[in-house]
Amino acid sequence: MPCDPEVSTRERTGLEVLDGNLENIYPEPFNESFPALPPTPSSPSSPPCPPGGGSKPVLSSPNSHVNLSRSSSAASDPKLGRASTRTSVAFQEEQVLALFQKFDANRDNCVSHEELRSVLQQLADPSDVRGERFEELLRQIDTDGDGFIQLEEFMAWCFASGDAWKRLRWTCFHVVHNEVSRNSTSGKLVARNKNRLSHFHWLHEILSMIVEKKCKGVATCVETRRRGTPLFVVAGVCPNSLCGMQAVMYCKFDKDVDFWWIKPKVDKPDQLERNTLDLHKEGKYRNASGKSRALYLPLAEKFVGTKEGSFEFGVDDAGRAFIDETTATGCCRMLLYLVWQENWSSFFAYNKFIEGKLIYQRGKPWQCPDGQATSSAPFFARQYRLEGGGLSIAGVETEETVLTLLPPDVCQEMFSM
Repeated sequence: MPCDPEVSTRERTGLEVLDGNLENIYPEPFNESFPALPPTPSSPSSPPCPPGGGSKPVLSSPNSHVNLSRSSSAASDPKLGRASTRTSVAFQEEQVLALFQKFDANRDNCVSHEELRSVLQQLADPSDVRGERFEELLRQIDTDGDGFIQLEEFMAWCFASGDAWKRLRWTCFHVVHNEVSRNSTSGKLVARNKNRLSHFHWLHEILSMIVEKKCKGVATCVETRRRGTPLFVVAGVCPNSLCGMQAVMYCKFDKDVDFWWIKPKVDKPDQLERNTLDLHKEGKYRNASGKSRALYLPLAEKFVGTKEGSFEFGVDDAGRAFIDETTATGCCRMLLYLVWQENWSSFFAYNKFIEGKLIYQRGKPWQCPDGQATSSAPFFARQYRLEGGGLSIAGVETEETVLTLLPPDVCQEMFSM
């Protein structure tokens, strides 16, 4: 196929959409005209994205028929038809939206400069995401200079031609094309959990203590007076019809790992009830695992120090729970702090399971597998399933970027493993 001499072999692999070859991938007729774009935060009919979030228009999902225009600048160019694919990367409607949503990590319908930088650090040449080069990119995309990239601005950049960002658009297209193909193949699971990650802000205190390594010995078993170190929290199953808001905290003691329920304050539900950091088997703050113990015990047994396939589990000297994954290029260490429980078996099921997302920091060593870029993002997520004592974890190539300690609700999306 015709090749851009400025684009590396890695970027070209599997991509046949540049220089007029879009029809090689999509034999159906290329859509010459696009319907009008619905109101965006940069349109006169709606206010711009405020720095703290707020009410914003809802974007359609990648699977729906989205309405995208090529922006005022693109639509006014009479040459921006099929022939324009010879000078720029050609996107289709659903691919523009899928790429926009990849950058929009918190799903507030606009992309902050930090979100853009974080994702590009995984996709692009490092020189594109630092210094004057990155500032130039921001000026190209964030045309109104409000600090947030709206869908209309992003779309205009995707359909631009004759600028210095052809290589970067090529790389972005390749990534989103592969991800859309993988997701459509694996199949998105129907959401069953009514609880949202955003409901668990009261966990922020203990999660911060864990990632900042400030919780060594802060937990106590009241009955035995043993002191333990919180490792991570499992959340998602509660509240439900049987109990109120609570989560499971795992703690490392001298020779074992135990777990119990932690809860928010009754009078201040957005704050952690610190008394529940201790294990109470009776009394006002009674929080022993009780009948749920059989479901959560296999996860505790992992971190006593076990190995399963290419994964090794343990607790390091700083009191952090880790999962070491052995890959073809070396070892990747995940420092676990939150386990989101999206789906689980019924109480009466013979084979009990839980599945969801592991939320973690990258630890050391982290020897990047081939084709994976380095990233300075603070947190990451991967899908898991715990069943019959066995823990299955999705491959490192499925790793998701998480920009906040408590991930956004979109992180709950699940696919067939």
